[in-house]
Amino acid sequence: MNLDSVRQKSNGDLINIEHHSSINDDLMMRDYGYCVSLHKASKKQVLPFIFYTGKLPVERVHYLNDLMFFSPMWFITQEINGNALLNNLKYKVSNQKKWDAYDILDFIWIPTFYNDLPMEDLLLELLELFGHIIIEDSLLDTARRCLELWIGNKIRKSKNANFIKEVLRMSELVQRPFEEVLEEAIIANCLEQFEEATLERGREEGREEGREEAKEREGLLISKLLEVYGPEELSKDLNIPLERILEIKNSK
Repeated sequence: MNLDSVRQKSNGDLINIEHHSSINDDLMMRDYGYCVSLHKASKKQVLPFIFYTGKLPVERVHYLNDLMFFSPMWFITQEINGNALLNNLKYKVSNQKKWDAYDILDFIWIPTFYNDLPMEDLLLELLELFGHIIIEDSLLDTARRCLELWIGNKIRKSKNANFIKEVLRMSELVQRPFEEVLEEAIIANCLEQFEEATLERGREEGREEGREEAKEREGLLISKLLEVYGPEELSKDLNIPLERILEIKNSK
């Protein structure tokens, strides 16, 4: 329930937020599966929400074959004018106005919004703003951490790299590409949730059918990951015996 994000409303309903940089039917099916799992686990209404940061135009997929009722809400960052938001933040800094939490959210997500600056120039602008933000320490630290992630991903090989490292005092871990860190977390979280769910079901039901289904689902998950990652890499990252992964690969 940590990735991408689940929030609870005051009335108890759950909001399931998924982040995508591309859209297709397979992703929608996965999102639908998450919502079903959340509902089964919590017995609460689940509201699906998609945070899309990819390129435009994008076709919003609202349904899946017979799942006509699955219609998520959308937040599409490229439809937001990042230039206007950046100018608003510059205005607050130049007039020494205190920022609020919404300003920090704009600051964090401006790199995904529409803007007419090259990415490195935009991040350097944000770096300059960062040194003048007036806000409580906890929100300032959030802004710093997110800015480190953007910079670590986008402009590691830059003539400004040493200056950036000095300003933010970035560690080697922070400098790793954000997508790399996120992919590893998603894979680990996906497998962990899968293992916990199947083990719990196995304990409660004690049926051979449940164990066979778990093995089949594990095979499907690893087959999907093999389209992107090598067997040795998966074995190491997921702590699964290489023999098991090769068995799945060879059975495809």
